[in-house]
Amino acid sequence: MEELKKWVKEELTVTEVNELRRHKEKVKELIGITSGGMVVFKADSTKLSAKEIICLYMIGKVYARVAGYVDEDSVANKELIEALNLPEGTIRYALKEL
Repeated sequence: MEELKKWVKEELTVTEVNELRRHKEKVKELIGITSGGMVVFKADSTKLSAKEIICLYMIGKVYARVAGYVDEDSVANKELIEALNLPEGTIRYALKEL
């Protein structure tokens, strides 16, 4: 078990900052963030699936937290429904699929 634990730590462990840094150029093509922490889609969201929209929104919230625009990057279902203007059933189904 110790050998596996060591392997996981050495081979699978990533840091949030490194991952955010690695994907920042692609992310900025798809979304923007207001100083109030609101996620704005630059990509044509009509061409994205509900799962993709939700993922991008959540990614945006992480960047908003890192920038200090919001205190937390957690997103409640109610926030998704209101911010994304998607039906509750669509949100629930997409989250279940994720």
